[in-house]
Amino acid sequence: MQLVYVKNRNQMKIYLSLFSSIYEGNSCVRNSNEYIIKQLFKGKTPFCKGKYIQPVYISEQNQPIAQCIFIHTEKLEGTLQVSFFEAFPEKQVAIDMLINEAIKICREKGLKRVVIGINGHVNYGLGLLVDSFHIPY
Repeated sequence: MQLVYVKNRNQMKIYLSLFSSIYEGNSCVRNSNEYIIKQLFKGKTPFCKGKYIQPVYISEQNQPIAQCIFIHTEKLEGTLQVSFFEAFPEKQVAIDMLINEAIKICREKGLKRVVIGINGHVNYGLGLLVDSFHIPY
């Protein structure tokens, strides 16, 4: 497995492909984040100003299996946010790699905590759904 920092257009396409791969055939799922993620890649929205924003994914046999975007802003003192997280089930090693990278970034930036949220909102995001994710409303 390899950790990839998204730095170019090809890596961005690979990053964006994971969502549809994970949820293929699931009629209950809609990708409502793709537009905002593309805007984060471009870095030109007001949200991006003054923030560390780094998309990453874990690749196994040249296929993405887990991903997130690390975000840090001074508005969340001492906190690195792990946002827009996706991973295939049963890929705990890849998830651990993302968490370990978050810890490494915290050490490099002098941050004291990691918060995992759904999106990059400066109020910590919305959190993670831990059960009943396959049941439509």
